[in-house]
Parts: sequence; C-alpha cells; structure tokens
Amino acid sequence: MKKLKINYLFIGILTLLLAAALWPSIPWFGKTENHIAAIQARGVLRVSTIDSPLTYSVINGKKYGLDYELAQQFANYLGVKLKVTVRQNISQLFDDLDNGNADLLAAGLVYDSARVKNYQPGPMYYSVSQQLVYRVGQYLTRSLATGNENQDTIAPGLFGVNELERLKVTKFPG
Repeated sequence: MKKLKINYLFIGILTLLLAAALWPSIPWFGKTENHIAAIQARGVLRVSTIDSPLTYSVINGKKYGLDYELAQQFANYLGVKLKVTVRQNISQLFDDLDNGNADLLAAGLVYDSARVKNYQPGPMYYSVSQQLVYRVGQYLTRSLATGNENQDTIAPGLFGVNELERLKVTKFPG
C-alpha cells in the first residue's frame, strides 16, 4: 500500500513538472485574450490595408470593401472604434504589424509559408492570386528570359519575389 502511494505521488509530481515546463510553449496561453483585452482597453481596432476595390476604398467619402466591412463588424463585436491605415505596399503593412501600429492586416494577402513563422494568418475567406499585368498594345513577355530589367517591375514585399529571384539565379543566370 505504501509503494502505491509513492507511485501516485511520483506521477503527480512528474505531471506538475511536465506541465510547468510545457506551459510557456502552448500557443493559446493568454496571448489572444491579452491582445483582445488591449484592443478593448485602447478602444480602437487598428487595421492596416492597401487601397483596392476588394479590400478598402473611399468613394465620395464613403468607405467600401470586403475587408473593411469585416474589420468594421469585428470592431463592433469588440465594442471599439475602427481605425484604418492605408499603406502603399505589403512591406509597409508588415512594418505596421511589427512596430505595433496595427492589430491586424486586411489586404487580400497571399499565404506564404515564410510569413507563417512570424505571423498568424486568419482563416481564408476569399482567394487571391498574383497576376502578370502588361500594357495593352505592348509585346507580352512569353518567358522571364525575354524580359529586361527596365520592362519588368515587381512591387516590394510581394509573395512571389523570392520565387522569382530563385528562378533568376537557377534558370536564367547571367
């Protein structure tokens, strides 16, 4: 009987030590509640976005856009005001998040496995893709090999920049 009590005591102590060791690595440990509580205490949900018809735009003084509407509903749910900051490119959006100037980003961002290491994406509610855009009446580049550096422009911070740089080095050196 005494051996049985010692085993239960040993298992209990081992369980407590294991829980204490793993507690900080549990991703839900207080971060979400603290972040939402901070937003509610501040009274403002800060959202950074890019001006586009789908995400956010202002027409005749009225704000439109799917991402804007969702952010406004979330702010209403939290009982706070919404502050939208429009940025010029994706790099500036992530700078806002890194510097604590935004609580979330709403800009039709493309899923990027490299970003998941530092940021937590929300659920996908629509799909976006990168597109090649060229001027009507101009020659359409058929491959990366036929383009020149004056012709091809890529906005900084876009999802495909790393992939294009890799292709440039591996398939089109020189």
